Amino acid sequence: FDRDSGRSRGFGFVTYEDSMVCRNLLMMGNEGEDPNDAMKLTGRVEMQGKVCEMKAATPRERGSNYYNRRKEISRRNNFN
Repeated sequence: FDRDSGRSRGFGFVTYEDSMVCRNLLMMGNEGEDPNDAMKLTGRVEMQGKVCEMKAATPRERGSNYYNRRKEISRRNNFN
């Protein structure tokens, strides 16, 4: 949720115990694509009248802007 408005930010993270479930979801909307490339694809499924996109999460590198920004915020707030 957005801290200021309290509204949903429209995304979430899900972890699957079975990697085949994840691959099958990523293949949805990508019929005809190579299943070996599933982790690179964006799966699409309609839920309650809205199209939901699914993507495989990838870890952020320590040198990324996000990591550096979080590190700076922690330093300023003395949370290091």
